[in-house]
Amino acid sequence: MNILHLTILYRHIEIFDTVAKSEMLAKGLLSATDNKGNSLLHMVGLKRKGQASEKMQSPAFQLQKELLLFKKVKAVCKTHLTEPLNKDNQTAEELFAARNEKLHQDAKEWLMGTPENCTILSVFKATVAFAAAYTIPDGSDLFVQFDTQFVDLKVHEKLYLVCLTLHACEIGC
Repeated sequence: MNILHLTILYRHIEIFDTVAKSEMLAKGLLSATDNKGNSLLHMVGLKRKGQASEKMQSPAFQLQKELLLFKKVKAVCKTHLTEPLNKDNQTAEELFAARNEKLHQDAKEWLMGTPENCTILSVFKATVAFAAAYTIPDGSDLFVQFDTQFVDLKVHEKLYLVCLTLHACEIGC
């Protein structure tokens, strides 16, 4: 196991990028395997569990991040991969898929629940907006001043309710 294996395992991608850019360093390090025959690409599937930053992210974003890392390491290691199988006879793709199966299922569930939560929130917002738009302030005992006279809204309550009902039907249709 070398420094690139550790940077991938602990997800220190900045260090990986720096070392991979240096061709002299990268030649020997990219083709190395650990004692179980895992290449750098295998190490993407062997990530360390319980990193604090990942606990704060949704499963879909975590899976996307892992897939992007897998593609990035595969592109860098393309010419250096000589043994695609580790000692457990797994390719890097098989190991990645097996280790991320639960994350994949969690991401699917999270994505299925998101539209439901958004729908509930939008119905709530529409209800509040509708109630606020069509409620008479201070009930029906409000007096409104027209020029120099005060007019009781109770007199015009039936007209207001007719206009309110027609407007609600217009919005609903």
